[in-house]
Amino acid sequence: MARKMKSNEVTTEVAVVETAAVETTVAKPAPVKVESIGSFVRRAVSENPTSSSKEILAKVKAQYPEAKTTEGCIGWYKTDMRKKGLLVGGRVGSKTPEGIKAKITELQAQIESLKDQLFVLEGDKAVAELEAA
Repeated sequence: MARKMKSNEVTTEVAVVETAAVETTVAKPAPVKVESIGSFVRRAVSENPTSSSKEILAKVKAQYPEAKTTEGCIGWYKTDMRKKGLLVGGRVGSKTPEGIKAKITELQAQIESLKDQLFVLEGDKAVAELEAA
């Protein structure tokens, strides 16, 4: 449809275009839920409670390269989970009965080695004095 308009003695023809309002809805992408470092650590510890703090820290650094997490942080999460009853046992290294027994065996071997060295240096009398004490 066209209309004629007069403006300052000039006739112009203006086209009137009718447009239909089309409503489009664009679906917003679902927000990506990023797992926090704390929940990542808790999940990693609960999945493998005998993992050392170093092993868990390596997983954290692989997932979150910019993280400033330390072994102490991992230890805090383990302790917190134990206090809340979420982690039963899970102790590793020298804190387990097996670890303590292994340490005793290792120290006994070192004592025997030192006794041998003392015998070489000072003779049988020094070893006898040591065992008497």
